Amino acid sequence: MKWQDIFRLATRIFKTRLLRVMLTILGIGVGIGAIVFLVSLGYGLQRITIESIAKSESLYTLDVTKGESELLRLTQDTVEKVKKIEGVEKICPVMVLPGQLGYQNVLADVVLYGIGEDYFGLEGLEFLVGGPVDQQQKEVVVSKAVASLLKLTPKEIIGQQVSINGVVSEAGEATTAAQVKALSGPFKVVGVVDEPESLWMFVPISSVREVSSADYTRLKVLLSSRQTLVAAQEKLKQEGYQVEALLDLLDQVNRVFRVAKAALAALGFIALTVASIGMFNTMTISLLERTREIGIMKAVGIRRKDVFNLFLAEAGIVGLGGAVLGLIFAFTLSGLVNLVIMSAAKHYGGLAVAVTYIPPWFALVAVLFALAVALLTGIYPAWRAAKINPVDALRYE
Repeated sequence: MKWQDIFRLATRIFKTRLLRVMLTILGIGVGIGAIVFLVSLGYGLQRITIESIAKSESLYTLDVTKGESELLRLTQDTVEKVKKIEGVEKICPVMVLPGQLGYQNVLADVVLYGIGEDYFGLEGLEFLVGGPVDQQQKEVVVSKAVASLLKLTPKEIIGQQVSINGVVSEAGEATTAAQVKALSGPFKVVGVVDEPESLWMFVPISSVREVSSADYTRLKVLLSSRQTLVAAQEKLKQEGYQVEALLDLLDQVNRVFRVAKAALAALGFIALTVASIGMFNTMTISLLERTREIGIMKAVGIRRKDVFNLFLAEAGIVGLGGAVLGLIFAFTLSGLVNLVIMSAAKHYGGLAVAVTYIPPWFALVAVLFALAVALLTGIYPAWRAAKINPVDALRYE
């Protein structure tokens, strides 16, 4: 029997047993839809998390500090030494110390960063308005929290003049007037970064050097590739420095989300298992109802192989229909969830992001998986149908 004949006979189930077949397809569709939608939540949240912590250059950046060691130092000599490591493309020294912001009648404690020109790209900080400081000017970038503290919007604070003091006291000691030194200014606000919680201010590192001659707090080092990053990280660790890489954090995030996606898929698989049992029941009942028909088919010369392929084709059609229906369910529900979340975010002034994401390759895998489950479910009824004795089948009531 030709495959086109088998397909034509297999599709008769939509005429003779339409309601039963459609309910079976619906069950498989719900199972596949549940799997795809739940896993899409995992993919969506993973993408949001990764995009929020990995910004272009920052992905291949190392944060180098001296850690707890009192013997190591981060000086300009250290910078020159690190520059010689293979694969280093940029290096940005950073100084961090307590600071005080002065604006009109407001005096507030802030965290003061002395930074080089490449800092914002290497740190992955995004600007709400404005841009980075000019290293040759008396300019400052503030966080969104600083603007809120001064009761200004990010746009309103741009161009404002502020005074800045650096607190050069030892950790744990009470601050005295002598330990608070004013940076020569005033400083013009030229940018606002998207940080709503922390009171940060960023000025050229030369300005911080006016009040503190301490070592650098840390070095941000950009490498050319993952391989050079790993090698540089190992080399610096061997020298005693404490080194952190964003890439390590991303690897941990990906491992966590792999487990989360597997757990979500397992929940959807439960629904698919129930649907598979229903499909097995449908195929078995179909076998019993068509015993005489199978006997007639064998009596006129149709081979066991053809009977087996016929039942397997019916199972495949049902599985494929369920997969397509499941994808329709998943994409529709995913779109609705994203629409609701984005609308709510825009209404409350938040960031509109898609919380679900269905990779095209995963949609294809879901279709193949549903087809495979359907075929496996149909193997036993197909085998039983192929083994039926035509004489016994013709006498079956």
